[in-house]
Amino acid sequence: MGKIQLIKDSVEIEALPKDLIHDITIDISEIKEMSETIFVKDLKVSDAITILDDMEQAILTVVALDEEEEEEEVVAPAEGEEGAEGEEAKE
Repeated sequence: MGKIQLIKDSVEIEALPKDLIHDITIDISEIKEMSETIFVKDLKVSDAITILDDMEQAILTVVALDEEEEEEEVVAPAEGEEGAEGEEAKE
């Protein structure tokens, strides 16, 4: 089990005003292994847009959860126990 670690949250682009975009969607469904990385060169944008950043720069990577995070993922409060802070137990 792993988690996505965002390395870069923006890229510099060049485009005509009519072609400017506010966001880029990254499809992470193709990621199959830990330590897999998506680079700037992997971003899909219109031909009308030029990405000015280093194409070899990492955008995100998949990292393994440490033991503590894995336990938090797997262990849920038992019935009647208190949940997360500020959350009441259901009876």
